[in-house]
Amino acid sequence: LKIILGQEVFLILLSLVWLFLRNFNSITTEGLFVLHNLNPFKGFSIDIMSITYSFLACAFLIMLSFIMLYTYEPFKKAVIAIDNLLLSKLSKKDFLPIAVLSGLGEELFFRGVLQLETSILVSSLVFALLHFIGREFWIYSLWALFGGLFFGNLYSYTDNLFIVIFCHILNNFIALSFWNKKLISE
Repeated sequence: LKIILGQEVFLILLSLVWLFLRNFNSITTEGLFVLHNLNPFKGFSIDIMSITYSFLACAFLIMLSFIMLYTYEPFKKAVIAIDNLLLSKLSKKDFLPIAVLSGLGEELFFRGVLQLETSILVSSLVFALLHFIGREFWIYSLWALFGGLFFGNLYSYTDNLFIVIFCHILNNFIALSFWNKKLISE
């Protein structure tokens, strides 16, 4: 748990350092007070439509993941292996902090920083590599690549990082809650 949370906090800090360095000239010429005027990530807006889009996008991702889980045996085996390696060692109270920090950290970095500096494809490939934890999990990394492309296109289409962050948080919380041996074996 500490490793997972530490990784996500690192991504958040890395995103903030990027923001600082990206705007260093403004800060040095106008002073630190300019930070409150900076919009770190384009199009961060919280409203009822953003929340609705997040829920709809999450429902789509969760539906696809359950279709994969019940129709594609290699994906099911990868999820069982992840459950054995990680999920079975977590308590239910760990799910929310993991979901929040991973959704926030990963989207701030991969969409808010890397995608803006490179491309949807590059940020999605790096996102998939972050989720590669061994050869037996290759299909999960492929799923993460799809997720990265999905989140990247969602961000590109909406220009709203909040939608992507909230969708990722919801997706991770639901996945952590339901991708376990009990549900998979039923």
